[in-house]
Amino acid sequence: MRQSLASRLMNGARLVYISQLYSFKIAMVYRAQFALTILDTFVGMILPIAFITIMYNVSQGISGWSFYQLLLLVGLVDFATIVVYYANPARINNVLRLGYFDTYLTKPQSPILMLLTKTEGMWSFFFGMWSIIVIAFACANLSFSMMNLAPFIITVLGGVVTFMLFTAFTGIASYRIFSQANSQNWLMSNILSFGQYPLKIYGNIGAIIFTFAAPIALASFYPASLLLGKIGILYFFAIFGLEVALSAVFLKASETLLKGYTSASG
Repeated sequence: MRQSLASRLMNGARLVYISQLYSFKIAMVYRAQFALTILDTFVGMILPIAFITIMYNVSQGISGWSFYQLLLLVGLVDFATIVVYYANPARINNVLRLGYFDTYLTKPQSPILMLLTKTEGMWSFFFGMWSIIVIAFACANLSFSMMNLAPFIITVLGGVVTFMLFTAFTGIASYRIFSQANSQNWLMSNILSFGQYPLKIYGNIGAIIFTFAAPIALASFYPASLLLGKIGILYFFAIFGLEVALSAVFLKASETLLKGYTSASG
């Protein structure tokens, strides 16, 4: 019997929860390593804020963007960072190359969903909590229309989903192109760093790249611009439509590439 969409979504959410709870318990077995990883994660989250603080203390910063507006971008990129722990290109590459994907094909869930959940995504929890604190603090020091809040939240979530599917696609594609995908993780880290600043500093070419090819701007710059009134509310429909279209493209491309997967058993 075919499951309804709501039922499939609930089952997927339950799978994500169980998988992350398991990874959290495994990580807690080695307490010292767990503490050091938390410290390393915390430093990684603090550095961008320290950088923009210094930048605005020694200069006038970026024209048209205040300190708290830029802080909002940093918080949004931190929120988008959670997807890298799920759609980790190097891990996806290893799962496919070493034959672990065979076991995913026997599960009733979508193979792509299995790829995204079977990971140590517990660190996404810390990035998620931290990003919400940063976003809330920035918003508390900004003036914006409450009418822009709903479009802001919708485009943030849509942008994060789009970026997750893009990241997963690059990991699957790397299986067909590279013997390993550590360079892909480095690339994702750099893309996230670019997302912490307004698109105008990258020029027209950069705006096209970070909107369509490496769409981190859909999760950071465009939602922030909507909330702050830098672009009109009518842009919401164009942005959300683009997020839906790109998500469909990346999902279809990933499914197409997975059809070429060669089982470890031959």
